[in-house]
Amino acid sequence: MSLDVSRADEDRFSFATPAAPEAMAEPAPVLDAERVTMSLALTRQVSYHWDIASDRLTWSGNTLNVLGFDASAMRTGRHFAALMDSENFFSRYDTVLRSTNRDPGQGVPYEIEYRLKAGAWIEDCGRWFADRTENPKEALGVMRVANERHSLQSRRRPSGGIQFRKARPGPGHGLWSAAPCHSG
Repeated sequence: MSLDVSRADEDRFSFATPAAPEAMAEPAPVLDAERVTMSLALTRQVSYHWDIASDRLTWSGNTLNVLGFDASAMRTGRHFAALMDSENFFSRYDTVLRSTNRDPGQGVPYEIEYRLKAGAWIEDCGRWFADRTENPKEALGVMRVANERHSLQSRRRPSGGIQFRKARPGPGHGLWSAAPCHSG
């Protein structure tokens, strides 16, 4: 797997505040693609890119080990949606394409949790980016299986119910996700 990122892409996806010019005398080291891939595998996460116009999904190379599905079974957003449990309140499709938020140029963050038909609970977080007409054009994100955390939180729910909360509090986010009712 090769992660070819142009200088323009590095600038586009840089969310940190630039350092003062005197602090930039020597460039900071950057992880190479091999280390990024290793980090994803070791933390049992997968990364993806979703081209919304073509509905094409591109995955990091570890989907089988993490999600239990080969990337060929998830080539499009529709293929991936077919793997989702029908009782989910949220999907990436709904979160991105039905968002009322605007992309200020650095993308719109989202965080959602949903269940696959196979039973795994997934945490999915990323950013979607708009085209010139301000419609979602692409999304970049990471996923991880969250069965243990979900099980623990389910046991803490007083009635097994779900409470809705903003996924990322603050102005301009407006994304909703299912969140457990925490006791105590």
